[in-house]
Amino acid sequence: MKKYLFIVLLVFFWSCEDSEPVNPLEGTWQMESFSFTIYSTPLFTHTFDADVNTEHLWTLNGDGAYNRHGKVTLGSSTFSDSGTWSSGDELLTIIKDKSVRHSIPIDSFLYEIRFDSVENWKYSMTDDDNWHCYLEYPPYFFSFDGYDVLVPGERLDFNFVRIEN
Repeated sequence: MKKYLFIVLLVFFWSCEDSEPVNPLEGTWQMESFSFTIYSTPLFTHTFDADVNTEHLWTLNGDGAYNRHGKVTLGSSTFSDSGTWSSGDELLTIIKDKSVRHSIPIDSFLYEIRFDSVENWKYSMTDDDNWHCYLEYPPYFFSFDGYDVLVPGERLDFNFVRIEN
């Protein structure tokens, strides 16, 4: 009888293995602030804090799907996109359903931020409910009216706080 009880208990404990660990980025995140830097001379940086006019929400689902939406500066630029995500070694990879560009008005200028169909964000978590990420684009040239125009590199920095698991 003891043998049978031991076998039943052994099978019970064996079947209670831990499930796969949950990715710490999984959940819904609200932007606290973001900075937009243009690597020009002089260096240009503008910081936006979250308020009723500037918001950015990311939802990173456990099944690898994501969506994000929001608006920047008085609702003049709204955005929404979705796709898939994965992470490892402090690198968050976003694969969007399509490439998009967003225009952001800053000090009477209109800046265009490009978001490629694949984004590789470097990130760090300060704790379970807060993280920082950034995305950098190198400078590039394009032709315009027979001239090669240099577009300076840019960097986007975001700070997020968890609002839902």
